[in-house]
Amino acid sequence: MSQGNDLVFENGDLSVGGSDEQHISHLLLSSPLDWLQHPLTGVNTVAQVNGSNTQRLKRNIIEQLKLDGYLVKRLSVDADFLIDLEVE
Repeated sequence: MSQGNDLVFENGDLSVGGSDEQHISHLLLSSPLDWLQHPLTGVNTVAQVNGSNTQRLKRNIIEQLKLDGYLVKRLSVDADFLIDLEVE
């Protein structure tokens, strides 16, 4: 998928590649109840940015990524809620 979440075609077929970055992005942007089979999945960063608690946002990001099998190696959220994240 492209950055705009559009399907990408190469040589007349769907493009296939790594999806971790896209998957993490969807997890950060989605909200609980967005995923029918996993109703507790989603960080809901958009709603949390309107708050003022970066620590709660960081805890939520770490918890959601851990539940999805990722290990957070580095995570910072600055005063403007810009997220710097490294996972393995």
